[in-house]
Amino acid sequence: DNRSRGILVDSWALTGRSLANRSDFMQIICEFNAVKKDWINEETLELMLPYLSMEDFNYERVKKACGNVAGLCTWCRTMYDYYWVAKDVEPKLKKVREAEAKMRAANARLVKAQEAFDKLEMEVRSCEKRLEEQRERQFTLENEAAQLRRITESANALIDGLSSEHDRWQCMSKTYTEALSDLPNACLIEAADLAYCGPFNASFRARAANIFQMYLPRVSASENAVWNIEQEEEDTVTEWCNIGLPSDKHSILNAKIIMRLMPYRFSFLVDPQLQGLRWLKGLRNAKGGKCIEGS
Repeated sequence: DNRSRGILVDSWALTGRSLANRSDFMQIICEFNAVKKDWINEETLELMLPYLSMEDFNYERVKKACGNVAGLCTWCRTMYDYYWVAKDVEPKLKKVREAEAKMRAANARLVKAQEAFDKLEMEVRSCEKRLEEQRERQFTLENEAAQLRRITESANALIDGLSSEHDRWQCMSKTYTEALSDLPNACLIEAADLAYCGPFNASFRARAANIFQMYLPRVSASENAVWNIEQEEEDTVTEWCNIGLPSDKHSILNAKIIMRLMPYRFSFLVDPQLQGLRWLKGLRNAKGGKCIEGS
């Protein structure tokens, strides 16, 4: 029989015919290529080896019989070769898968590290912003401190300069206090001077002032009173002189009498040299008054 002669007996009658008649035969082949080819083991190859060892089981010989079967023959040899290639590549693929798993884990750690880094970078930027604000505030405070230091130094210099005036101010305060106590006597002399001394010359006015002072102690005053009944503000006198008033003492006293009485009554001037008239006209121009002349 065939076995005794070393001839392989095909299984077409048992399985080949039913498998060839299936309409999804190509789908089965594609599914095997996609999923089940890794299920091949050495036992399967051992069963395939007698067929693959046959001289007629190759693409050229089988194509003469049927082109489709020739493709299936090539596919069988390819599956046989795939096992041995996969067996050699499998450790490398395993290492690749392990490396990919490690890479995914490393990438996950990298993502977490990157998130932490981004968070820290934001905090650093926030700290830098606050630092810049504090530096600006420090600069402002330093400028204010320098300005206050200059003001303090100026104030200290002013205090040091005014401290030398302390004794003089105390003396002036004492003098003003004493003068304030003599104010009633000064008012009496001033009133008498304005009321009675206007028509008289300077010598008579001096004699009248001495007579007035003889009676003042009977009213109320200190015995050491100092009177300045003929003294006027220096700037006022200077202004009068600039607009035409003579600078002698008698003329200044006459001008004072006229100015003091001007709101209340008209003064009568005996002025042959017209000095008083020129002064009054200049005063009118300076003060914006009016001068009325009789016909």
